Amino acid sequence: MEALVTPQNRDAVLRGIKALLSPIQEHWADTEAYGKAALEVLGRSGAQALSDPRHAAALAGQVYALVVRFRGLNFRPLDNLQALDTVYQKLAPNVAGNPVRDGSLWLAYRLHQSAINFLQAPEGRAALPKIYTALENRREEIGKALEEMEKPTLDGIEFYLVGVIRDAVGPGVGLFQLGALAGFVLERTREAARQMPNLDLLPPEHLGHSADARVVHFYTEWVRKAELEDARGRFSRLSEQARSTRYDVVRRELIRHIRELAPFAPAGFEKFCEAVEAKLFPYPAPMEWVRSFLRPIYSNASQSATFDNCMSVASVHQRYAKLKEEKSANIVMLELGRAFALAAFKAVQAESLRNFMKEIDLHAEFNWPTSLDELKPAVAPRRSGP
Repeated sequence: MEALVTPQNRDAVLRGIKALLSPIQEHWADTEAYGKAALEVLGRSGAQALSDPRHAAALAGQVYALVVRFRGLNFRPLDNLQALDTVYQKLAPNVAGNPVRDGSLWLAYRLHQSAINFLQAPEGRAALPKIYTALENRREEIGKALEEMEKPTLDGIEFYLVGVIRDAVGPGVGLFQLGALAGFVLERTREAARQMPNLDLLPPEHLGHSADARVVHFYTEWVRKAELEDARGRFSRLSEQARSTRYDVVRRELIRHIRELAPFAPAGFEKFCEAVEAKLFPYPAPMEWVRSFLRPIYSNASQSATFDNCMSVASVHQRYAKLKEEKSANIVMLELGRAFALAAFKAVQAESLRNFMKEIDLHAEFNWPTSLDELKPAVAPRRSGP
């Protein structure tokens, strides 16, 4: 498309692109309606390059895709105008020589301006509790729909949620404003999904949190899948040299943070990956695909015999301290091996305690009551004095 934009009609094309602000706002997440409206707008632009409707249609589609991409990667996580202006001013010089990208970035910037203003306005704040209630009440239906997505994407989830929350908010709220609400929930969920994994026995949704926290917890799985799918796609397009460079970076970062990350390994490969991704790619940075690097490291560590002859927790720590002093020590494998060894001892101790509690006769050993009738006198308040 850029080849059609000659120096003579460059400014006219840029003006035409910027005029697409209204069609995008009015028809957000409805590409068919947007395409028709965009053709009318571009047809009035006066740009020679757009005199052919086929060229105008191609430009409209490219602009829409770029706007969605710019907003998703750069603007959607931002919740205040000052931060938005800062990011836009940083990005604008990089696309100044390309009118299509220049205009698309400007559109994404203006759209997110309106999103922030809406979310901070009374009507935006009033709508959020309604959509959290709707998203919680329709979890089963939405979960099934997201499960059926062949390749989930963050933008795809946002566009799907626009249709769901439209029913909850009611008439009078435009499509892009609905998109702003869906994007807000999506970003809160992305942030939650990028936290260190929870190793407690009970998941957060069972700990009495509010409706919005329960919704975010429920959608975390789908958002993580979408981010991983996107990261895998970007990784597949890298050259072997770029992959090797990424591996070197990941290896250095693992060495820096492995002591903090190793305790997650005994909980399984998935939990370990979630911890690594949370630490190496904190929100709102895009997630990178590193699981193909982590798999052999994790497998080797889980099968390591380094601590096999240790008979106690103390002996594990002693061997760890001794091996760590060696110049050839692989600190990543050492920390992971220690984590697996300590987890094994902990599991044995927990099993022994369970068996002990099953076998002990509390009545014979401690004269504990064996029935409710025997318990009542023990817990009844005692009277003092006559």
